[in-house]
Amino acid sequence: MTVTNKYSLYGINLNDAADVFIGGLTTLGLEPNSQVDQEITNDVYAKWYGLSGQAPVGSFATFHVATALANIGLEGLAIGGLATGLEMWLQKHLSESTREGATKHRQFTMTAGLVVPRTLTVGHGPGQHASVAYEIISTWDGTNDPFTITDLQSLPTAEPDDERFALASDGTIGAKSLTHFRQLEIDFGINVVTEGADGDLWPTFCSIESITPTITLRGIDPEWLKAANVPLAGLACTHANTAIYLRKRAIGGTFVIDGTAEHIKMTAAGLAHVVTAADASVQAASETSLVIPLYGDGSNAPLTIDTASAIT
Repeated sequence: MTVTNKYSLYGINLNDAADVFIGGLTTLGLEPNSQVDQEITNDVYAKWYGLSGQAPVGSFATFHVATALANIGLEGLAIGGLATGLEMWLQKHLSESTREGATKHRQFTMTAGLVVPRTLTVGHGPGQHASVAYEIISTWDGTNDPFTITDLQSLPTAEPDDERFALASDGTIGAKSLTHFRQLEIDFGINVVTEGADGDLWPTFCSIESITPTITLRGIDPEWLKAANVPLAGLACTHANTAIYLRKRAIGGTFVIDGTAEHIKMTAAGLAHVVTAADASVQAASETSLVIPLYGDGSNAPLTIDTASAIT
């Protein structure tokens, strides 16, 4: 049979009074998460089966870290607060050419639920750009299905693919200027719980029960662990003495100059402690890892992010 349908990812559109398009996607996914029950009573085979529930979940990851974080936030975004919901877009390929034109593409729309950040990761080296991953928890608003599918649509206008961020050695951890970073990972630690009742097929309520973010840093300097840096008993970090930067890459060049307010600055409060003092093999550089569980200090969220900062 001839292949006639091929689609690839395109972008996420936050459809509001002023739309926000998130491009630079590296992954996009959507799962209905159907629960099909099969019951066996007086036979070896199931004679009864049926769909008893669904909990649709979407996901995406993007290099457009600044745009995503600035518009979705560290505590997520209520989809029901958008004018007409969140849209996930697939673009259709054109046989013997590149992509189809107008009125040929597929749109998934959610009108209720939450979109929350899950992880932010960045490594050292060529092509190691910062990426932030999101989960979309879709619920039923009583009228619309948790997500609807519309074909033969025209794609929304994409923003320029002009965001890439890299690790930076600037900043401090508990007032200590650590360097030799190889990887940064932030687990945003958002626990979302859904609720249903009255025999509804889909959950009709979702909320955030807790937020426990964690920062993990990996590098090749074993001297992170010493009394003058991070003692064995750990190091207290505050928003005043802890700052981590992501340096923006420049299209056609290297980096945007430090004094330009286009970089990303993160501050945090928690307890930095070394979890791996040394991990070495043959002639490879020994690796050290540092974890900072974060907490609310009474005045600030555990983690703050400025997506338009200069590096100082």
